[in-house]
Amino acid sequence: MSIRTPLFLLVACFTLPLSGQVELFSPGLRSQLPALTAQMESFVDRSVAVDVLRARLTGTRNDTMYLDSTVTYAPVAVAPNDTTHGPVARIVYTDREPSVYSALSSNYDGGWIPIMDQHITFDQQHRTTLQVVHLYDQATGSFVPNSRFASYPRGTSYSQVDSVTYDIWQPDDSSWERLFSIYNTFSENSRLLTSRGHVQQNSTPLTYEERYTYDAAGDNTRIHTYFVTDTSEHYTSLVERSYSDHLLSTETVYAVEGDASLRPLNRSHFLYNQHRLPDTSDYEYWELSNQRWLRSRIQTIAYDDELRESIQFDTYYDFNRPGEVSAGSYWENQYVGRTDYLNKRTYYSLDLLSSTYLPDGHTDYHYRSSSTAVWNRGGDVRPLAVWPNPAAEWAMVDLGEQATLVLTDHAGRELFRRVHAPGNTRIGLATLPAGIYYLTATTRSGLIYLARLVRVGRP
Repeated sequence: MSIRTPLFLLVACFTLPLSGQVELFSPGLRSQLPALTAQMESFVDRSVAVDVLRARLTGTRNDTMYLDSTVTYAPVAVAPNDTTHGPVARIVYTDREPSVYSALSSNYDGGWIPIMDQHITFDQQHRTTLQVVHLYDQATGSFVPNSRFASYPRGTSYSQVDSVTYDIWQPDDSSWERLFSIYNTFSENSRLLTSRGHVQQNSTPLTYEERYTYDAAGDNTRIHTYFVTDTSEHYTSLVERSYSDHLLSTETVYAVEGDASLRPLNRSHFLYNQHRLPDTSDYEYWELSNQRWLRSRIQTIAYDDELRESIQFDTYYDFNRPGEVSAGSYWENQYVGRTDYLNKRTYYSLDLLSSTYLPDGHTDYHYRSSSTAVWNRGGDVRPLAVWPNPAAEWAMVDLGEQATLVLTDHAGRELFRRVHAPGNTRIGLATLPAGIYYLTATTRSGLIYLARLVRVGRP
């Protein structure tokens, strides 16, 4: 039975780690895995679930809007200097059941032509647990199964998973075939210890294991990757990481040669703003012939006064002419008022001849209110009342029933856990660095409340 290369791998980005603590594929593993698996990992950034996340887990500012659809426009010039943009792609979100919604993707060619329908299942905490992709068969005028991705979150965590599986549909015998699975183990304090993956490549099963080590401060400083057989294991790659105040600053990936020596592969440097949010990411690769590091890409992110991503620049460098720019792009976000709901994202691409950025299209985001939704998707995770927000020294939590409060940082690390008595609870923030945090309250009856808390510097 042959395995078809999947057209689209939809990965639940927000159930996977945000900090690299529990990665789907580590940097070291990416350099070693067969081409098919490495290609699948590249689909992560395309997940429509990211847009859904923005529209649903945005804290307490606005909890009444649901993403209805997105429409992307691109240049359709028919004459020089024509800046006309026309529709090219659309995604429509539809509730199918209380915990399942559909994301229907279409391309425009004189009319909307369906391409793919994704059925996405989420749990009571709005964490994606299953995504099934169906592709449109124009010959039969119907959707046929293509692939499915299952994620099993760890406890109540929004940033860690116990395991994930990915299957593809085999039409010959109308069955699902497992392409890969990953199983994680954790320590008592929720640190990732090992991540074992099973990959099916051309009917050949491959097994790898990543082993994580930490420094005295609790930061993951090394990831050792091994390919494992029934009788032995082979050390294949090493990832070394350094930190500044628990923020990842440098990451270097090495391949392990036959004589156990390390050969550099790539290196990344990360800078952050005063709110501990990503600012600049600088990516390099090792040029073996000249034994030197060369830049491959640099990314810069800017934020508005609400600490929302406003602009992201990406610049790519020519591998054949080191130091010369080969491509560049940026996008700019517009939001609905002061909420975290995207209203419009505009794309620009770098014209190398003029060294200027030209409009390259935009995506419009359309919403509906909870009163018009078929199912009340906001009924499980509820907004948690926290003020002031942003806050400097302290914040008050207002909840009329007993609950367990858990504060996590932007990387998903738990910072404190305490019991909240009915009424108001004051939580101290003075010892925390400026940045974005998430406060979760879980009641005895199982209700979950969530707030996005912004910690700013002292006034």
